[in-house]
Amino acid sequence: QILSSIGGGAASKHLVEAQRASLVAGVIGATAIKTREVLKFAKGGVLFVDEAYRLAPPGSEKDYGREAVDELMSEMERGDPVMIFAGYNDDTMKEFMRLNPGIFRRVQRVFEFTRFSAEELAQITITKAESKRFSVGGALEALGVPELAAIYMRHTSEAQRANMNGGMVDSVLRAAKRHLDRRMGVESTLEELSTYRAEDFVKACADLPKAELLETPA
Repeated sequence: QILSSIGGGAASKHLVEAQRASLVAGVIGATAIKTREVLKFAKGGVLFVDEAYRLAPPGSEKDYGREAVDELMSEMERGDPVMIFAGYNDDTMKEFMRLNPGIFRRVQRVFEFTRFSAEELAQITITKAESKRFSVGGALEALGVPELAAIYMRHTSEAQRANMNGGMVDSVLRAAKRHLDRRMGVESTLEELSTYRAEDFVKACADLPKAELLETPA
């Protein structure tokens, strides 16, 4: 829906995801070449720069991230590829926007996403699990959105959900897969091997960064 609102057929174009490591090299001049290669691959599509703020780390006056931004800006005027810069709604993205005075006027739209509720996190979890051909709960256990949301409310803190937001889902699924694997034995069936149980998610929540290490955003 967001890509459709951008226009230009963005929703139907191929998506190329990039991060700092995809764009920035460690020697002078190499970053420009590396960034141009990514831009070339993304031509005719959408370039999604995740964690764009990492191109502007603290004390970045001599950082090669600036070189990558300069290359990206050279293509932004042409509108191909469509570029999306993703990051947190805080000072880190403000620093990114200050890297070059031209970024602000070239970025045409800003989308701010609210924090996901426990129910939304549960729905995303189930959708992602099923996209990988895993089941949640299976025939022996009722584990839908309400039940999984209740697990999140009971076994994660507001600070964890607020700070990790949608990223919490990936962390939970990785940990849940480890706990699922530990439950399996040589006689486990294919269905058992691909079915998450409530206990897997409870243990996965316990593996998340502890609340005292996180600060609830204002």
